[in-house]
Amino acid sequence: MPGRHPRSAVRLLRARQRGRAAAIASITTGLGWKQVAEPLTVLGGPDPESLEACWELGATVAAGLLP
Repeated sequence: MPGRHPRSAVRLLRARQRGRAAAIASITTGLGWKQVAEPLTVLGGPDPESLEACWELGATVAAGLLP
């Protein structure tokens, strides 16, 4: 985002991410799906901490699918 202050860019990305999360929540609620974990947001490239959080989320969802 040329010409913008880095903090402003981060705030804008976070605001957009919140909007996307709200849209996804609305769609999945309409489909009758239930939330099994808190949403995960990764801004920028994935770092080791983000990858670990993604792995944990995947494991939580997979565990919920077991009978």
